[in-house]
Amino acid sequence: MQQMSGTLTNLVIYLALVVLGAFIGSRPGVRSRPMPWLGRFQTAALLLLIFTLGAELGANEEIVSSLASIGLNAFVITITSMIGSMLAVHALRKYILKMDAFGRTAQEAQAEEAQTSHEKAHVDHSLTALIVAAVVLGMLGGYFVLPDSVTAHCGTVINFGLYLLLFANQWSINWALEHNEGLQLSEFSRN
Repeated sequence: MQQMSGTLTNLVIYLALVVLGAFIGSRPGVRSRPMPWLGRFQTAALLLLIFTLGAELGANEEIVSSLASIGLNAFVITITSMIGSMLAVHALRKYILKMDAFGRTAQEAQAEEAQTSHEKAHVDHSLTALIVAAVVLGMLGGYFVLPDSVTAHCGTVINFGLYLLLFANQWSINWALEHNEGLQLSEFSRN
């Protein structure tokens, strides 16, 4: 019962922070203000969260001792989930929504290609590398360096990281919309 109460408390806090962040982020005074720190803040909160998750895993002897079997199972589940998700998204995008690989309709793609040159876009994978490094360093830190008195508080730090990310998320979305004229976030639109 204690666990259920803590879970419900966290859920209420998560929802309250999303609503509060959306309210603050929707204020014209906040939206018009430059916030170059917001992306770095979200990245730092994400890396702190992931490092702490790694430390919590590394400090757990049971997980570390069965890492080979857990790792193989996790790898198989991850790969099959990724492949299934990619196939479902591809089918939805191509056959139902009739969009190209960039989420554009055929007319939008023709209009855009007529206006732009055919430069290849550079894809930055540095955040992916930082995430993997944060997990590995967290696990090594939790196993070799951090004392039990520190790793005992990992759950609290993880909740705090989630709180920060949820609070800042809507600010980031509203700021991007305000400062990028013509930008449309179509993930949940009905157009």
